[in-house]
Amino acid sequence: MDLDRTDASVGAGGGDVRVAVQTAARCSWSAASAAPWITIVSSASGTGPGDVRLSIASNGGGARTGVVTVSGATVTVSQAAAPAPAPPPPEARCVFDVTPPRASFGAEGGSARAAIRTTDGCGWTASSQAGWITIETGNSGKGSGEVRYRVDGNKQQSARSGVLILADTRLTIEQDAAAPAPPVCTIQVEGPEDAVDSDGGDVRLRVRAGPLCRWNVSSRVDWISLSSGPGGIGNDDVRLRVARNSGGARRGTVDVGDRSVSIDQKGAEEREERNVDIKGRIDDLRGSCPRVAFTVEHRAVQTTADTRYSDGSCSSLRNEMKVKVKGFAQGDAIIAVSIELDR
Repeated sequence: MDLDRTDASVGAGGGDVRVAVQTAARCSWSAASAAPWITIVSSASGTGPGDVRLSIASNGGGARTGVVTVSGATVTVSQAAAPAPAPPPPEARCVFDVTPPRASFGAEGGSARAAIRTTDGCGWTASSQAGWITIETGNSGKGSGEVRYRVDGNKQQSARSGVLILADTRLTIEQDAAAPAPPVCTIQVEGPEDAVDSDGGDVRLRVRAGPLCRWNVSSRVDWISLSSGPGGIGNDDVRLRVARNSGGARRGTVDVGDRSVSIDQKGAEEREERNVDIKGRIDDLRGSCPRVAFTVEHRAVQTTADTRYSDGSCSSLRNEMKVKVKGFAQGDAIIAVSIELDR
């Protein structure tokens, strides 16, 4: 019996080796490995010519040899040593990235945060170079982190800048100057001389003030609202809206700057001489609820959101329907206070 090889060389990564057995057809044979890292994966025995296939494991150490025996014949397997391990990488240098690199604040000051980006294990500290900038959290840390700081209000009429040192980076902080003191203002307000009618309406206040004097307007009662803006500067007019009064005479106050103006309104009883009662059929009905218009006995009638109804509602009104209207005259029309429907 002969073998086609007596030795084999394999790299450190391992691999397969084939050994051909040459013998007579009736001669039997068997194969065995003397090394644990050499495995017979096929044809450990046979009769007549055949192949023995070997699997060589990877080598994590030095060079080595092993022997496989096939019925007394030997094959020596040599395997190369594992490659030397790569040297460790050089120690990384800590690099810090601070965002934002600059920050701006108004004169009122405030709080903000800065982010520090770096690799794990890189230590850093934070410090303020200005007495008006205080670090609240994040005086030191390792790896990426965050610093919270507070900027005091600036009472000086000049801008200023300061620096935070975060790791090896400077964060520049700029702050606006305080606003100049407002001028001393004298405000005069002229209000209406007469009481507003109980039906309400628009009222104008005339404000006289210096060209740089700012003033605000507010009403102390809910039945007087602002038609113009909530304030102004220098000379200007204030427009008010007075709601309809269904009760007694009343007085409200409007504040303009440091001045107060009284607005008087007549009571509903002061318009009784204009109260109107009319009965008849509806004609020429138009508009949409709650505000519709029609005629009764050739008199124009207008409803409002405050109109009261008996035996029905605004949507119940129809042409030719009999109604009794109570209201008051306003111009050429009757403003309906109540409508009684005759169904």
